[in-house]
Amino acid sequence: MGELLAHAESFNRLKLLHHLVDSPTPKSSKELAQAVGADPLLLLRLLRFLVATGMIGEADVDRYEATNITRNLTIPALEAGINHSYDIVGRSTMALPDFLQKTGYQNPSDPKHCPFQDAYHTEDNLFEWFPKHPEDLDFFNLWMTGQREGRANWLDFFPLKDKLLDGFKGGDNAVMFIDVGGARGHEVEAIKTKFPDVPGKFVLQDLPDTIKQALPVPGMQAVAHDFFTEQPIKGWSSRWPQDPSPALSPRAPRLPLFAPTDILQAPSATTSATSYTIGPMTPATRSSPNSWLP
Repeated sequence: MGELLAHAESFNRLKLLHHLVDSPTPKSSKELAQAVGADPLLLLRLLRFLVATGMIGEADVDRYEATNITRNLTIPALEAGINHSYDIVGRSTMALPDFLQKTGYQNPSDPKHCPFQDAYHTEDNLFEWFPKHPEDLDFFNLWMTGQREGRANWLDFFPLKDKLLDGFKGGDNAVMFIDVGGARGHEVEAIKTKFPDVPGKFVLQDLPDTIKQALPVPGMQAVAHDFFTEQPIKGWSSRWPQDPSPALSPRAPRLPLFAPTDILQAPSATTSATSYTIGPMTPATRSSPNSWLP
Protein backbone atom coordinates (compact mmCIF):
# COMPACT_ATOMS: atom_id res chain seq x y z
CA MET A 1 0.00 0.00 0.00
CA GLY A 2 2.82 2.38 0.82
CA GLU A 3 4.48 2.06 -2.58
CA LEU A 4 1.13 2.52 -4.31
CA LEU A 5 0.45 5.77 -2.46
CA ALA A 6 4.01 7.01 -3.07
CA HIS A 7 3.72 6.41 -6.80
CA ALA A 8 0.24 7.92 -6.90
CA GLU A 9 1.45 11.06 -5.13
CA SER A 10 4.39 11.30 -7.54
CA PHE A 11 2.23 11.26 -10.68
CA ASN A 12 -0.19 13.59 -8.94
CA ARG A 13 2.51 16.19 -8.40
CA LEU A 14 3.73 15.81 -11.97
CA LYS A 15 0.18 16.04 -13.38
CA LEU A 16 1.30 13.07 -15.46
CA LEU A 17 -2.12 11.52 -15.97
CA HIS A 18 -3.52 14.77 -17.32
CA HIS A 19 -1.09 14.57 -20.23
CA LEU A 20 -2.35 11.07 -21.08
CA VAL A 21 -5.99 12.05 -20.72
CA ASP A 22 -5.53 15.13 -22.90
CA SER A 23 -3.66 13.26 -25.64
CA PRO A 24 -5.68 11.75 -28.54
CA THR A 25 -2.90 9.22 -29.19
CA PRO A 26 -0.60 7.10 -26.98
CA LYS A 27 2.59 8.74 -25.71
CA SER A 28 6.10 7.34 -25.25
CA SER A 29 8.00 7.61 -22.00
CA LYS A 30 10.37 10.16 -23.55
CA GLU A 31 7.49 12.32 -24.76
CA LEU A 32 5.89 12.25 -21.33
CA ALA A 33 9.21 12.92 -19.60
CA GLN A 34 9.71 16.01 -21.72
CA ALA A 35 6.14 17.17 -21.05
CA VAL A 36 6.41 16.90 -17.25
CA GLY A 37 10.10 17.76 -16.87
CA ALA A 38 11.25 14.43 -15.43
CA ASP A 39 14.21 12.14 -16.09
CA PRO A 40 13.18 9.67 -18.86
CA LEU A 41 14.57 6.60 -17.10
CA LEU A 42 12.89 7.52 -13.81
CA LEU A 43 9.59 8.20 -15.55
CA LEU A 44 9.79 4.88 -17.41
CA ARG A 45 10.00 3.08 -14.06
CA LEU A 46 6.96 5.01 -12.81
CA LEU A 47 4.99 4.27 -15.99
CA ARG A 48 5.69 0.54 -15.73
CA PHE A 49 4.35 0.55 -12.19
CA LEU A 50 1.21 2.41 -13.29
CA VAL A 51 0.61 -0.13 -16.06
CA ALA A 52 1.17 -3.05 -13.67
CA THR A 53 -1.34 -1.65 -11.18
CA GLY A 54 -3.95 -0.85 -13.84
CA MET A 55 -3.83 2.92 -13.50
CA ILE A 56 -2.85 3.50 -17.14
CA GLY A 57 -2.89 1.43 -20.32
CA GLU A 58 -0.03 0.34 -22.62
CA ALA A 59 -1.11 0.36 -26.27
CA ASP A 60 2.24 -0.99 -27.49
CA VAL A 61 5.82 -1.22 -26.31
CA ASP A 62 6.60 2.10 -24.60
CA ARG A 63 3.32 3.62 -25.80
CA TYR A 64 1.06 4.67 -22.95
CA GLU A 65 -2.58 5.74 -22.99
CA ALA A 66 -5.38 6.78 -20.68
CA THR A 67 -8.04 4.34 -19.49
CA ASN A 68 -11.27 4.99 -17.59
CA ILE A 69 -9.30 4.55 -14.36
CA THR A 70 -6.77 7.15 -15.55
CA ARG A 71 -9.58 9.59 -16.28
CA ASN A 72 -11.15 9.02 -12.87
CA LEU A 73 -7.82 9.67 -11.15
CA THR A 74 -7.70 13.15 -12.68
CA ILE A 75 -11.00 14.16 -11.06
CA PRO A 76 -10.05 16.94 -8.61
CA ALA A 77 -11.70 15.27 -5.62
CA LEU A 78 -9.81 12.01 -6.23
CA GLU A 79 -6.55 13.88 -6.70
CA ALA A 80 -7.23 15.57 -3.37
CA GLY A 81 -7.87 12.14 -1.84
CA ILE A 82 -4.45 10.97 -2.99
CA ASN A 83 -2.83 14.08 -1.54
CA HIS A 84 -4.60 13.62 1.80
CA SER A 85 -4.01 9.87 1.97
CA TYR A 86 -0.31 10.16 1.23
CA ASP A 87 0.47 13.18 3.34
CA ILE A 88 -1.77 13.12 6.43
CA VAL A 89 -2.93 9.50 6.60
CA GLY A 90 0.32 8.02 5.32
CA ARG A 91 2.67 9.85 7.65
CA SER A 92 0.41 9.29 10.66
CA THR A 93 0.12 5.59 9.88
CA MET A 94 3.87 5.22 9.54
CA ALA A 95 4.20 6.70 13.04
CA LEU A 96 1.67 4.24 14.47
CA PRO A 97 3.93 1.28 15.44
CA ASP A 98 6.33 3.42 17.47
CA PHE A 99 3.44 5.30 19.07
CA LEU A 100 1.70 2.08 20.15
CA GLN A 101 4.93 0.65 21.52
CA LYS A 102 5.76 3.68 23.62
CA THR A 103 2.18 3.94 24.96
CA GLY A 104 2.01 0.28 25.94
CA TYR A 105 -0.46 -0.61 23.16
CA GLN A 106 -3.30 1.37 24.69
CA ASN A 107 -6.21 2.58 22.58
CA PRO A 108 -5.74 6.33 21.86
CA SER A 109 -8.31 8.51 23.61
CA ASP A 110 -6.71 11.97 23.56
CA PRO A 111 -7.01 13.91 20.26
CA LYS A 112 -3.78 15.73 21.15
CA HIS A 113 -1.87 12.51 21.74
CA CYS A 114 -2.02 10.36 18.61
CA PRO A 115 0.52 9.19 16.01
CA PHE A 116 -0.38 12.33 14.03
CA GLN A 117 1.32 14.53 16.64
CA ASP A 118 4.49 12.42 16.47
CA ALA A 119 4.49 12.49 12.66
CA TYR A 120 4.13 16.26 12.44
CA HIS A 121 5.87 17.26 15.68
CA THR A 122 2.90 19.29 16.84
CA GLU A 123 0.84 19.63 20.01
CA ASP A 124 -2.28 20.58 18.01
CA ASN A 125 -5.01 18.07 17.36
CA LEU A 126 -5.72 17.41 13.69
CA PHE A 127 -8.50 19.97 13.43
CA GLU A 128 -6.46 22.66 15.17
CA TRP A 129 -3.59 21.92 12.81
CA PHE A 130 -5.64 22.07 9.60
CA PRO A 131 -6.40 25.84 9.64
CA LYS A 132 -2.67 26.51 9.93
CA HIS A 133 -2.11 24.43 6.79
CA PRO A 134 -4.82 25.58 4.38
CA GLU A 135 -3.68 23.48 1.42
CA ASP A 136 -4.04 20.29 3.47
CA LEU A 137 -7.42 21.48 4.72
CA ASP A 138 -8.55 22.09 1.14
CA PHE A 139 -7.45 18.57 0.15
CA PHE A 140 -9.35 17.11 3.11
CA ASN A 141 -12.58 19.03 2.45
CA LEU A 142 -12.57 18.25 -1.25
CA TRP A 143 -11.93 14.58 -0.58
CA MET A 144 -14.66 14.36 2.06
CA THR A 145 -17.15 15.64 -0.52
CA GLY A 146 -15.81 13.81 -3.55
CA GLN A 147 -15.46 10.34 -2.06
CA ARG A 148 -19.24 9.96 -2.20
CA GLU A 149 -19.24 10.08 -6.00
CA GLY A 150 -20.20 6.76 -7.56
CA ARG A 151 -21.34 5.23 -4.27
CA ALA A 152 -24.83 4.31 -3.18
CA ASN A 153 -26.44 7.10 -1.18
CA TRP A 154 -27.80 6.03 2.20
CA LEU A 155 -30.96 8.02 1.46
CA ASP A 156 -31.73 5.58 -1.36
CA PHE A 157 -32.25 2.69 1.05
CA PHE A 158 -32.73 4.15 4.54
CA PRO A 159 -36.39 5.09 5.23
CA LEU A 160 -35.53 8.55 6.59
CA LYS A 161 -39.00 9.94 6.02
CA ASP A 162 -40.68 7.19 8.03
CA LYS A 163 -38.06 6.96 10.76
CA LEU A 164 -37.42 10.63 11.41
CA LEU A 165 -39.01 13.27 9.21
CA ASP A 166 -42.65 12.27 9.68
CA GLY A 167 -42.24 12.22 13.46
CA PHE A 168 -40.76 15.70 13.74
CA LYS A 169 -43.04 17.97 15.81
CA GLY A 170 -40.89 21.06 16.17
CA GLY A 171 -42.06 23.16 13.24
CA ASP A 172 -40.06 25.43 10.95
CA ASN A 173 -38.26 27.28 13.77
CA ALA A 174 -37.01 24.17 15.58
CA VAL A 175 -33.76 22.41 14.73
CA MET A 176 -34.36 19.26 12.72
CA PHE A 177 -30.79 18.26 11.94
CA ILE A 178 -27.27 19.21 12.99
CA ASP A 179 -24.32 17.87 11.01
CA VAL A 180 -21.46 18.13 13.52
CA GLY A 181 -18.12 18.27 11.73
CA GLY A 182 -20.05 18.04 8.47
CA ALA A 183 -17.35 19.54 6.22
CA ARG A 184 -18.94 21.52 3.38
CA GLY A 185 -22.50 20.29 3.99
CA HIS A 186 -22.83 17.38 1.56
CA GLU A 187 -25.15 15.41 3.87
CA VAL A 188 -27.47 18.38 4.37
CA GLU A 189 -27.46 18.98 0.62
CA ALA A 190 -28.43 15.34 -0.03
CA ILE A 191 -31.32 15.44 2.46
CA LYS A 192 -32.62 18.82 1.28
CA THR A 193 -32.43 17.71 -2.35
CA LYS A 194 -34.40 14.54 -1.73
CA PHE A 195 -36.85 16.12 0.75
CA PRO A 196 -37.06 19.83 -0.16
CA ASP A 197 -40.22 20.42 1.90
CA VAL A 198 -39.00 18.93 5.17
CA PRO A 199 -39.65 21.34 8.09
CA GLY A 200 -37.17 22.59 10.67
CA LYS A 201 -33.73 24.11 10.58
CA PHE A 202 -30.72 22.32 9.16
CA VAL A 203 -27.44 23.33 10.78
CA LEU A 204 -23.94 22.61 9.50
CA GLN A 205 -21.13 22.88 12.04
CA ASP A 206 -17.41 22.77 11.32
CA LEU A 207 -14.25 24.80 11.79
CA PRO A 208 -14.28 28.41 10.55
CA ASP A 209 -12.02 27.80 7.54
CA THR A 210 -14.21 24.91 6.43
CA ILE A 211 -17.44 26.84 6.97
CA LYS A 212 -16.09 29.47 4.57
CA GLN A 213 -16.24 26.76 1.88
CA ALA A 214 -19.76 25.56 2.76
CA LEU A 215 -21.98 24.57 -0.13
CA PRO A 216 -24.77 27.03 -1.02
CA VAL A 217 -27.58 24.79 0.20
CA PRO A 218 -30.96 26.57 0.51
CA GLY A 219 -32.21 26.44 4.09
CA MET A 220 -28.84 25.38 5.57
CA GLN A 221 -27.36 27.45 8.38
CA ALA A 222 -23.55 27.16 8.38
CA VAL A 223 -22.04 27.79 11.82
CA ALA A 224 -18.41 27.72 12.94
CA HIS A 225 -18.07 25.29 15.88
CA ASP A 226 -15.32 23.17 17.41
CA PHE A 227 -16.90 19.84 18.26
CA PHE A 228 -14.40 19.33 21.08
CA THR A 229 -16.27 22.08 22.91
CA GLU A 230 -19.79 22.27 24.33
CA GLN A 231 -22.61 22.10 21.80
CA PRO A 232 -24.02 25.65 21.52
CA ILE A 233 -27.49 24.59 20.40
CA LYS A 234 -29.42 23.80 23.55
CA GLY A 235 -31.26 20.53 23.78
CA TRP A 236 -28.67 18.75 21.68
CA SER A 237 -25.48 17.01 22.67
CA SER A 238 -22.40 15.76 20.89
CA ARG A 239 -20.03 13.40 22.66
CA TRP A 240 -16.30 13.00 22.02
CA PRO A 241 -14.05 11.06 22.08
CA GLN A 242 -15.01 8.25 24.46
CA ASP A 243 -18.50 8.15 22.93
CA PRO A 244 -18.11 9.85 19.55
CA SER A 245 -21.73 9.88 18.45
CA PRO A 246 -23.33 12.46 16.21
CA ALA A 247 -25.52 15.10 17.78
CA LEU A 248 -28.60 13.60 19.43
CA SER A 249 -31.87 15.40 19.98
CA PRO A 250 -34.53 14.60 22.57
CA ARG A 251 -37.07 16.15 20.21
CA ALA A 252 -36.45 13.68 17.42
CA PRO A 253 -38.20 10.30 17.72
CA ARG A 254 -35.33 8.40 16.12
CA LEU A 255 -32.07 9.55 14.65
CA PRO A 256 -30.24 7.41 12.07
CA LEU A 257 -26.52 6.86 12.38
CA PHE A 258 -24.74 8.82 9.69
CA ALA A 259 -21.65 6.62 9.52
CA PRO A 260 -20.87 3.10 8.28
CA THR A 261 -20.99 0.53 11.05
CA ASP A 262 -19.59 -2.96 11.36
CA ILE A 263 -21.32 -6.01 12.69
CA LEU A 264 -19.37 -7.78 15.40
CA GLN A 265 -18.99 -10.96 13.38
CA ALA A 266 -17.21 -10.77 10.00
CA PRO A 267 -16.80 -6.97 9.80
CA SER A 268 -16.35 -5.50 6.35
CA ALA A 269 -12.85 -4.81 5.08
CA THR A 270 -13.76 -1.22 4.17
CA THR A 271 -15.01 -0.06 7.55
CA SER A 272 -12.39 -2.04 9.47
CA ALA A 273 -9.62 -0.49 7.37
CA THR A 274 -11.15 2.96 7.81
CA SER A 275 -11.18 2.51 11.58
CA TYR A 276 -7.50 1.64 11.52
CA THR A 277 -6.83 4.54 9.13
CA ILE A 278 -8.46 7.31 11.15
CA GLY A 279 -7.08 6.02 14.45
CA PRO A 280 -3.54 7.39 13.93
CA MET A 281 -4.96 10.88 13.32
CA THR A 282 -7.75 11.13 15.91
CA PRO A 283 -9.06 8.90 18.72
CA ALA A 284 -12.08 8.10 16.55
CA THR A 285 -13.16 4.75 15.14
CA ARG A 286 -15.72 3.08 12.96
CA SER A 287 -18.28 1.46 15.22
CA SER A 288 -20.33 -1.67 15.56
CA PRO A 289 -24.07 -1.36 16.22
CA ASN A 290 -23.49 -2.30 19.88
CA SER A 291 -21.30 0.80 20.23
CA TRP A 292 -24.40 2.95 19.92
CA LEU A 293 -26.44 1.11 22.54
CA PRO A 294 -26.93 2.96 25.86
